[in-house]
Order: sequence, then structure tokens, then C-alpha cells
Amino acid sequence: MRNLQPSGRRDKASRLPTPSFSARARQLAPRAGSAATIDPSTLFEGRPSLLPLAVAIYKRGRKWWVHFEKDGRIFRQSLRTSDWQEAKRKEKELIASAESGKASPASEPFGRLEFDRAVFQYRRDRLANLSESTQRSELDHSKPLMAFFGRARVNKINAEAVQQYINARHEAGRSNAKINKELSILIGILKRAKRWYLFSDTVKRLRVRASAVGRALEYHEKLKLQRAGEKNPHWQRALLAYILAVNTTLRKSEILNLRWMDVDFLEKTITVRHGKTRGSEREIPLSDDAFNALLRLREQAKVLFGESLPPEGYVMFWWPGTGTADIMRHAKGFRSAWRSMVRFAAIGSLRFHDLRHTAITDLATDQNSDETIMSLAGHIDRRMMSHYSHIRRDARREAVRGLSKRNPRPAWDTVQTTVQSAEKPAFSSQCLSQVLERNGGDDGTRTRGLCRDRAAF
Repeated sequence: MRNLQPSGRRDKASRLPTPSFSARARQLAPRAGSAATIDPSTLFEGRPSLLPLAVAIYKRGRKWWVHFEKDGRIFRQSLRTSDWQEAKRKEKELIASAESGKASPASEPFGRLEFDRAVFQYRRDRLANLSESTQRSELDHSKPLMAFFGRARVNKINAEAVQQYINARHEAGRSNAKINKELSILIGILKRAKRWYLFSDTVKRLRVRASAVGRALEYHEKLKLQRAGEKNPHWQRALLAYILAVNTTLRKSEILNLRWMDVDFLEKTITVRHGKTRGSEREIPLSDDAFNALLRLREQAKVLFGESLPPEGYVMFWWPGTGTADIMRHAKGFRSAWRSMVRFAAIGSLRFHDLRHTAITDLATDQNSDETIMSLAGHIDRRMMSHYSHIRRDARREAVRGLSKRNPRPAWDTVQTTVQSAEKPAFSSQCLSQVLERNGGDDGTRTRGLCRDRAAF
């Protein structure tokens, strides 16, 4: 729509016009006594797509503002310029953003919130979709954001402020991975306020160097770790969790959230209901070692809570060193026992998550298909299997060697080729000179560049 610059006269009504079709027509209507007349229907002639969109540009102080309505929502925003041509350009950009759903209407309350209140509301609205560990992680990563932005309004945050925050965290010695986690919360808040699109091309997440997937235990290391766990009765639960992990590919969080109703002792299976990703919900058959580990955990529970265990009770129940055990509450972990057991086994540094990597590595070594491994491990992205490509490559090499053993040796066997090549004379500089001499000369039969090469040799 063609916008006309208003006159210099400014009263209260002109500062806050009503962006309707009739108001726009009255704005362009001639003064009394003028011979010219304007048909309002011709304002949108040739551009019917803009008919529902009425726009008004006006000045407040020295800056131009835009006020328009789109799909029943009112948009009112400062264009932050005193230049008329630049104001018209920014007006078009804002209208395009509103049509694509990026711009925030004036009636949107979230963008006007102070940042600390916006963080609280953002986290509260996401509680239903987040696990307890993720909720704690978001709370920890939102604290430095609230300390930096404080009571600033969300719609006042710009690219410079975000970059200053990144620089401040980097100077404080925080890693790029940690800063990116904090930025994820900030980006989520800005997206909800329809502000992130303004500088998403300027502010980028920091580059994080890809870390190693994990460590896979050898057989002798597994034996050392298992014998170490049997030395101390206080390490028994950590030992049983180790046996479950290396035999089922379970994550630590999946073991801690496992309930007795998820264990089928008749079919010898467990059902993972609460995992890290959507693909983590799966059913895993139990090996004999994993089945016996669950039986030992059940005997422990029966000693404390009686023969009849509630189905909703946790397999790894809450059992503090001092206090009362609670089967309806899962354990927070077994970090101290695990570290002590690994230190006693003297096998170097080992994370509990490395046991999952060990189990998947063993599955890949045993020539199981990618589909089988992904269904057991709960991977939904096939790219995760690329971490175990070296195992697949070695297995393919051994498979090809097995094929050669089943076929007769060809006449041109590699051994014979090696013997024949040993009888040939070495390729000396004299031979090279003769070859170059035969391939070029002053008679012009071949390229003259070869003659220069022979002279150089």
C-alpha cells in the first residue's frame, strides 16, 4: 500500500490514529473546497491482497511508528528512524514478518515482561514436557541469564546485548558447550516473544569440538571391575547396576527410573518407559546375567518392604545411608560407590555411561544388524551408528578374507606377481633418459617439452 507522509501538524488524535479502512480514506481525502475527489475503492486497485491490511505510519517525537491490523491482531511498533524512506522500508519488512507469523502483536504480553519473570513463565509452561533432571538443568542454566539481563524487558533485548552476554560468559571461563545450553533458554524465550528472528542471522551458537563417544571395556577390565564390586557389600547396588548396563544398553537414568511393573519375569523382558528421547521407549530382552541381577535387587527390596512389593515401586529405590528407605522414590544415584569400585579395580577413568558404549560395541562386534542395535539401544538417529563404523569396517574386512578362503587361487596370484616383479631390473635414471629421448627430439615427431625434461634429468 502506498503510504503518504502526514503533515507537520501533530495533535493527540493524529498521534494515535485508528488503523481502519475508513480512517485511511479520510486521511487521503481532499480538504473542503477542493475540486479533486478520491474514490476509496481505488486505494487498493490492482492490489487486492492488501485489502484486509490497513496501515498507518505516524510520528511520535522524532521517530516514525507503524500501526496496522492483521488477522484480528493489532501491531504497533516504533520503526526507530526519523528518515521517511527508511521508515517505509522497515514498514514493509514488519508487515512481511507479521504475515509469516514472526512479528509480535502489540497485545502480546510476554514480550513486555521483565526477563526474570519471563524465564519463570517460560520454564513453568514447559514443565509437563520435561523430566526432573532436565528441569534442574534448565534452572541452573537460567540463573546466569537472569543475573545478566535482570529486569530488562524481553522486547528490549537486541543482538548487541546477547553478544555482550556471550563475551562475559567466555571471559568468566565457561566452556562453549555450557554457553550454548544457556543460549538455548534465551533463544526459546526470544522465539516465544517473536524477537529472535530480528538477529538470528547475527548471533550464532558457539562451535563445540566433537568429543569422543566413550570407552569400551575389554574382557579383562570387565572381570576386574566385577571382582572389585564383590569385595565390598556397600558397592553391591553399583555392581548390579553395572551388570544391567553392560547386558541391556540401559542408561543410568533409565536404570534409576525402572519400576517393578516394567519387569516381566515370565517373558524375561523389561520395558523402558521414561528415556532420554522418543525412541528410548522400548522393550529389551533380559540375558541370564541381567535377569539374575534383577532377582538380587528384588530380594533386597523384599527384606526391607516385605514379600508383596507395589508395582509402582522403583527397582533402584531410595536407600540413604542414614534414614528410612522409600520404595516409591527412586535413588538419586550411586556415584560414590561407583567411583570407589572403579578406583579399586585399577582400570583407569571410567564413566558409568561408558558401560552403554561397551554394550553397543559388543553388539556391533557380534555382527548384529543396525536395526537390531538401534532397537535395543533406543537410537532414533542412524547417524549415531557412525560412531561404531570402525567396528563394522573390521568386521567387513574379516568377512572379505573369509570369502577368499572359499575360492581357488587365480593363476596370477599375488605371490607369483611379487616373485616376477623381483626378477625385473630396477627403473634407473638411464632407462628414464632413454624413454624421454625416444619420445621427443628436434625432428618434431613428439612434443619438445620432453627434450627439456631429459636435459633436466
